[in-house]
Amino acid sequence: MLRGPTLDRFSSKFLWNLDWNLLKVFSVIAASGGVSRAAAVMSRQQPSVSSALKRLEDHVGATLCRRGPGGFELTEEGRLLAEICAGVEQQLSSLPGSFDALSSSVMFQMRLIMVGNLVSPQLDRALANFSRRYPRAELLVNVAPCTEIAARVLNHEVEIGVGPIDEHDERLETRILYREQHVLLCSPNHPLYGKVFKDPADLAKEAFVLPHNDEAAPIIGYRRRYGWGSVVAGESPDLNEVRRMLMAGLGIALLPFEYLEGDITAGRLHLLMEPDPELQDDILVVTDPRSPRRHAVARFLDLLDEE
Repeated sequence: MLRGPTLDRFSSKFLWNLDWNLLKVFSVIAASGGVSRAAAVMSRQQPSVSSALKRLEDHVGATLCRRGPGGFELTEEGRLLAEICAGVEQQLSSLPGSFDALSSSVMFQMRLIMVGNLVSPQLDRALANFSRRYPRAELLVNVAPCTEIAARVLNHEVEIGVGPIDEHDERLETRILYREQHVLLCSPNHPLYGKVFKDPADLAKEAFVLPHNDEAAPIIGYRRRYGWGSVVAGESPDLNEVRRMLMAGLGIALLPFEYLEGDITAGRLHLLMEPDPELQDDILVVTDPRSPRRHAVARFLDLLDEE
């Protein structure tokens, strides 16, 4: 229950029944020097503005202005109320700056976990804006296989997870960050360099370099359907090491296009097949609405939505 000044403030019938919009109308009238001019400023009909003024005068129990052949002027009560309104407006107009100053002084910790070598300009912008908006906040980023991300968020080991999530838990909230495209690649050191295939089954006997335990279900399903990876030349949980083995020509590999786009454009890697829509997966941002740090999470998610 409210106590003290707060309770007294709202128990006052005068304040409780006051329509604050009427104060805004009166403030424009006072600043504009008349009802007609105020109506034009607010793009409202003059009778509507006059009616609002009359309602405010009835509520405060005083005449606030005089209108007649001599022109428009505020009464003493009107001048007093106009000064009060101007002071309130000045204080309210300073709120955005005050909020910005408050945000920059907030201290909190945000923990993220994501799959390795994720390529997302949107996420990069959010991280940069997070640092600028909350300079005293601490951001901890760890890397894990996609199979672990949801569980780590549910266990509150981290606040935010980013990656392809195969099993959707109704306790988690998700949003799509972007859709990732996987492509089949080889390097100039491989005998298939320069060749292009149309039938995935033609590559079933080729040796593959695999990202150990870090592929989304659609990618694994596609590989197994066509026998890709039945012969393994190399394997690593680190995509950088998978790329190293791929560059060395140990085998061919099915990897995210976004991660290796620069190598493909430069000719350091070669597309063995045209990109297949079936080899796409959604990169999700995963959060737990029950997280003890849900307010900090909301701040970061807001930054993800900014252009």
